[in-house]
Amino acid sequence: MPETVLDVDSQDFQSQVIERSHEVPVVVDFWAAWCGPCQALGPALERVAEEYGGRFRLAKVDVDRNQELAGRHGVRGIPAVKAFVDGEVADGFTGALPEPQIRRFIDGLIPSESDKAVAEARDLLDQGETDRAEDILAEVLETEPDHSRALLTQARLRLLQNRTEEAEAILGRLPVSYAGDPEVKGLRTTIGFSRIAAEAGSEEEARSALEQDPDDLDARYRLAAYRVMAEDYRSAFEHLLEIVRHDRGYREDTGRQRMLELFEMLGNRDPLVSEFRKRLSRELF
Repeated sequence: MPETVLDVDSQDFQSQVIERSHEVPVVVDFWAAWCGPCQALGPALERVAEEYGGRFRLAKVDVDRNQELAGRHGVRGIPAVKAFVDGEVADGFTGALPEPQIRRFIDGLIPSESDKAVAEARDLLDQGETDRAEDILAEVLETEPDHSRALLTQARLRLLQNRTEEAEAILGRLPVSYAGDPEVKGLRTTIGFSRIAAEAGSEEEARSALEQDPDDLDARYRLAAYRVMAEDYRSAFEHLLEIVRHDRGYREDTGRQRMLELFEMLGNRDPLVSEFRKRLSRELF
């Protein structure tokens, strides 16, 4: 069996498929020895895996020996192929396909040079290197003006630069299919906070006002908004929680409402969400 192909089971599925898929796409072939179409598809997948030389990994799961694992991943018929990228199912198909169609399927999973460049730009944004990220995104969008991931990343950059109107215009260029994308929804939430911040004064003015009067909830509210725009979510949560603690009725319970928006934006897996859900609950009940 080629090095790019491995047998996996419930014991190592997490490490060999889910975790590995953050480095390279992992294609999982759910098969069984008695399945005729599986015997046709399996060797074809293995040949393509060897041909692509490590640009993706092929993991084979014997469903007879791993029924619970197959059920957990929604396998109803075999052969079933599911492709994992960044820990999630990105695509899949059921039944045997000819090799040309398999190659097209695989090609759709492997990042292009533009995709890799956008990933680099996103990493740079996480590190605060906005100028380098800006240059990379400009190069990608010059050759591919409709590259959705590049547009999404550029919108995030514009928000970090406090250029809210431009960010909103960029989001408007994304395909309709992105409307429910968690990151898009998160950026729109951030745009809402940016409008709060723009109500009056700069972040420095809000901070100064709060230092002079810790009970100035308007200043605290604006400061929370500025912290969201800077992706300093812990500070934002602290300010919003203090608003809830001080005056639950402030702006019709907006402190709690804004915390709930941030919970949804960051997702339940974020440690901050778990921490501040508990702290908010203690304040409310």
